[in-house]
Amino acid sequence: MDETITFSLGCFWSPDAQFGCVMGVTRTRVGYTSINNESFSADRIECIQIDYNTSVVTFKNLLDRFWKWHDPTVQQLNPSYISAIYYHNCIQNHEAKESLVEQQKEFLLKPILTKILPIINFDLAEDYHQKHYLKRHITLFPGNISTHVATRLNGYLAGYGTREQFEDEKERMGLNRKQINFIRKQLEN
Repeated sequence: MDETITFSLGCFWSPDAQFGCVMGVTRTRVGYTSINNESFSADRIECIQIDYNTSVVTFKNLLDRFWKWHDPTVQQLNPSYISAIYYHNCIQNHEAKESLVEQQKEFLLKPILTKILPIINFDLAEDYHQKHYLKRHITLFPGNISTHVATRLNGYLAGYGTREQFEDEKERMGLNRKQINFIRKQLEN
């Protein structure tokens, strides 16, 4: 069963690639959301929306990566780059709040600034922001960038994922020999 979660953890290009290489993530897309409340207001917060297969990867595992892949204690000068978890259901809300409490134990002297909020709106980012690393090699990998394969390739081309992981799934991706060799070379660098 697929579920969706939305995270903000700085510029969305790297998180798009990082989460794209997580086994069980079926699709990612970058976009914007907004927050308007008494203490904070921003119109275009960069975020990544992730579809994931709950029988392969848990929400808790995605949360662990969220915390690991950025510093949630840093006050961003650019309000577009805040740290936030936008939950899509009450279970995600509960687990996100529990994980924040656990993470705060790791940052004893610094308060975590991550906001946990319901997802209200998500607007896709402009096309040139989608699958940033894949688009650098679009002549080698033409096609629809909103697919599962594009999600995976974007992560591999950014240097995330392992060679073993790629070798395990390369045949299912429908890649040709030239594409496979190119990805292998990227993973060696």
